[in-house]
Amino acid sequence: MKIITKNEINSLDGWMFFAPPKGGKKQWKPEHSAQEFAKIVLDKDKFESEACDLVKEELGKIQLHKVYPEKQTKFDKFKGGKRHHDLACLAKKENSNEKIALCYEAKATETLDKEVQVHIANALQKNPNSNMKNRVNSLTKRFWGKNYDENLYGDLRYQLFSGLAGTICFAEKNSCSACVFVIYQIETDKTKEEDMNSTRNDVVKFIQKFNGHTELTESSFKDDHLYDLGALEGLHSKIQTYIAYIRRAKKTK
Repeated sequence: MKIITKNEINSLDGWMFFAPPKGGKKQWKPEHSAQEFAKIVLDKDKFESEACDLVKEELGKIQLHKVYPEKQTKFDKFKGGKRHHDLACLAKKENSNEKIALCYEAKATETLDKEVQVHIANALQKNPNSNMKNRVNSLTKRFWGKNYDENLYGDLRYQLFSGLAGTICFAEKNSCSACVFVIYQIETDKTKEEDMNSTRNDVVKFIQKFNGHTELTESSFKDDHLYDLGALEGLHSKIQTYIAYIRRAKKTK
């Protein structure tokens, strides 16, 4: 497994230099997701083993091939708004040329982004000509075949929309047969239990909207488990898509 930007990364200093988080030094702190997730990924053998275990039941044995920190992916036709993956991975299935994409959204002290309805309202307040509602509408059509309805989708978290769409388009761009969007919760000394539960419950609420998962509950939901969302549309084709939620303690020395 190679951690790649323009150069291969093998240390925290290298990660910050070659692939700093979107917020730069403000986000690069102990106990916060950017740095704590980097520490976890840099333990390469353990991280790869964890990824392989996550997908094995549904997708078979894989080997991580290339891993891209802070990867950006365009997921629609609208200006700006690229998905900023904390980590985007390409894996190969054992004894096959078939490729699988895994894209990660890491959380520690943070929760998921604002609700879709708030995100749209804020965007329109800032710029009455904003395409945010059109962007969300295009995603609800791709995910569920329906126009955006605030009563149905307004209380879902926008980061789950953009994260899933970005994962699908990263997989499509790299000719993958399937993709997995992973919400990776890191438990640090500063992480609040209620925030972790909130993130987990937001993921459950999102998955409930997909066929086959409408009866899913917070109590029946499984961590470290792939939920099959079906073949979802990217920009040009459909990709078999999965989602998972993982909760881990921070890496200690």
